[in-house]
Amino acid sequence: MTMKPKKAYIKGTPEECGAQLFELCVLPALASTKGYPPHEIAHFYNGLVGAILGAMAADFGHPRAVELAQIIVDQFAAMADEFTSVTH
Repeated sequence: MTMKPKKAYIKGTPEECGAQLFELCVLPALASTKGYPPHEIAHFYNGLVGAILGAMAADFGHPRAVELAQIIVDQFAAMADEFTSVTH
């Protein structure tokens, strides 16, 4: 997987900035995995989530990062009805 770096100005609330980072960086990287086997795409997500969790642990400490991650996972699990299609 190869991506060309680009400069961008990101502005907004923390949530908006996170969404913009996802759109500017993660979506193009994910698009480059088109045709990859599902297990390799899962590894991509594993690396992404692992990096985010590591950053959270550095900012808040490991126990609090785990608490925050669990809150995020619980919120995501509650949205199950909103996800009806699978692409891989």
